Amino acid sequence: MTTITIKQYQFGLSDPYDEGHELTLAEAQALNALRAENIRNNGARALERLQGRAGTKGELMTSHELEEFRKVILRLDRDYVFQRRRDPQAIVRTGTIDAECRLVAIERVERQMRSLGIEMGPSEFEAAVETMASDRATLDVARERLQAKIKASQEFMEGLL
Repeated sequence: MTTITIKQYQFGLSDPYDEGHELTLAEAQALNALRAENIRNNGARALERLQGRAGTKGELMTSHELEEFRKVILRLDRDYVFQRRRDPQAIVRTGTIDAECRLVAIERVERQMRSLGIEMGPSEFEAAVETMASDRATLDVARERLQAKIKASQEFMEGLL
């Protein structure tokens, strides 16, 4: 069992990867460590959102709040899956319309989650981002942002000459 710490709270996680048919012991340990860190990061963001909405940022949780947050961690643990990126270069290739659409889609999904007060597992979040990225309004915002970035870059370059 792996233990993660978010702020001063500790949570036990399952270790779904084990030495066996395809994995060596080192690979299983590395996957479990990566998985735990990803869940910890997702949990830390969820805690910040919850405390931000409640106006209790930085305060200790009550026993009831801690029990409710423990359920969030258990759900993240239960639902976490590694996902293959369709375009591993999307993060590196900033300045492309696809990358900008993804950034706008992530912002829009996060805004909806905050306004509705809902949490999503990684696979649900990725599906929502994918759907939002194909939305016409997302494409329009991404195109405007990209054009503004191109204009700013051109102005900067002209200033150097």
